[in-house]
Amino acid sequence: MCSAILWGIRHKHLAIKIYTILCIIWLIILVMAAISHISLRPTLEGIGGGVATVIILGLPPIAVIAYLKRREGKRLKEVGVDPYLLSAREKVIAMERYFRGETSVSWSPIITLAHDALLSALQRMVIDLKGSDGVSMIEQLRREKKLYLSTLSRILKDSDVISEREMMDLEILRDLRNRIVHEDYHPSKEQAQWALNLAKTFLKKHYPQLEI
Repeated sequence: MCSAILWGIRHKHLAIKIYTILCIIWLIILVMAAISHISLRPTLEGIGGGVATVIILGLPPIAVIAYLKRREGKRLKEVGVDPYLLSAREKVIAMERYFRGETSVSWSPIITLAHDALLSALQRMVIDLKGSDGVSMIEQLRREKKLYLSTLSRILKDSDVISEREMMDLEILRDLRNRIVHEDYHPSKEQAQWALNLAKTFLKKHYPQLEI
């Protein structure tokens, strides 16, 4: 039940978020009513009646969210994750391997992987925002060699898809990655951990179906 509620709150569709929030409010009202009922009738019968009320009236709305979550997961398994999100998820997995000591001790690749993971995610977000026109926009930016985090994040910020804070974090990551590529900068483990956390938090918020 908790995983279904978290999935609903994090979902990118506003209707599902609103429905989940209303379900939470409804559950709170039911629990408060049950507590009030039990306090007035502190007997086994009163306790049983209060618990039964919460279960009978509270679980069906949550079951709807669980069903939607299960259906979306089934659809993703049938269709498969698209190349943009698959690339983002693979790069997060690769970053985590560094922290488990399965790869070299240099932290520079973590920054590059985080940058590339979010670049893939932002491309998908632009496509989600603009549909087929988004694909053409991505292709045009790639041909013009302007397919950057800053370009995509500005498009998404101007459309209120991402927040000012998210755009700022993306700019910090872009600058850190550029220092590594162009200035031979060697990041610390703490900077690498920040980049990993940024990528995971961003992807969890905007694409919870990846279950990173």
